[in-house]
Amino acid sequence: MKVKKRSASAKPLSTPSKRRKYLLSKVVREFAIDFLDLNLDNRSPDFRTENGTRDNHCIARLIFKHPQQTQTDHAPQGATGLTIDIQNNFAAATRAVPADLEIRPITYNGPHRLAIKTTIIPIRPGIGKQRNRTVKDFLEIFESEKIIPTGFRNANGYLVGCRDVMSQYVFQLEESRLLNAAAENYTDFNNNYGPTAADVRAHAVEHACFNDTYHYHYQQIPNINYTGPRIGLTSHEGLELLMSSGPQTEASS
Repeated sequence: MKVKKRSASAKPLSTPSKRRKYLLSKVVREFAIDFLDLNLDNRSPDFRTENGTRDNHCIARLIFKHPQQTQTDHAPQGATGLTIDIQNNFAAATRAVPADLEIRPITYNGPHRLAIKTTIIPIRPGIGKQRNRTVKDFLEIFESEKIIPTGFRNANGYLVGCRDVMSQYVFQLEESRLLNAAAENYTDFNNNYGPTAADVRAHAVEHACFNDTYHYHYQQIPNINYTGPRIGLTSHEGLELLMSSGPQTEASS
C-alpha cells in the first residue's frame, strides 16, 4: 500500500526559529478587547476600590483564522488565538511599577471566562498579497511604536493603567491601518464594568507609566476621559515580551 504523505501543515517544525515564525505568521480574523471582572474569580476576594467600583482588568485578544495545527514552543496544537496582557511581577513600592507584556496562547473561542464586557474592533484588510493580517503585524506595533517598556501607576496602593496601555495600543493599530476603530470602541474604556447595568459606572482612564527614554509619543485620544498624573518609567527590568507555552483553556461560561 502506498503511504500517504503528511500535509505540510502537519509536519513538525524542526527549529525554534521556524516554530516562532509559524506562530507569528498565523492569520488573525478577530481583534477584541476584554474587560475582565476579577470579582467573578472565586479564587480572589470580593474587592472594591474606595468609590465602590469593581476590580476590572483590561486585555487584548487575537483569534486565528484557523486553529494551530502544529505543536510549538509557544503554543499548543489546537490553539485558537492569543491574549495580550500587561502584568506586574514586582513589589508595588514605588509610584511607577514596571510591567511585563505577556502573550499567552488560548484554546477557546469567544471571550475570556472573566470577561464582563467585550469590544470587537474590525480588522482593516491589507492590500494585495498583504491582505491578511498576521500575529506579527499585531505584536510588532508594541516595539515599532515604542509602547513598551510600560508599567502601572501606584495610586494609593492600587495598580492602575491597563486601560491606558490597551487604548494606546488600539490607537496605534488604527494609526497603522490595522484596525477600523470607531468612537464607541474608545468610549468603552471610560467605564468600570460589573455583572448588571447598575454595576456599570463612569470611570476615567487612569494614566499608565511609559518610558520617556524610548520617546513614546503619548496620545490624548479623543473620546477618552483621563485622570491622574503622568509618571515616567525609569526601570528596564522585566520588560521583555513574554510568550508563554502554557495555554489558557478556560472560555467564558
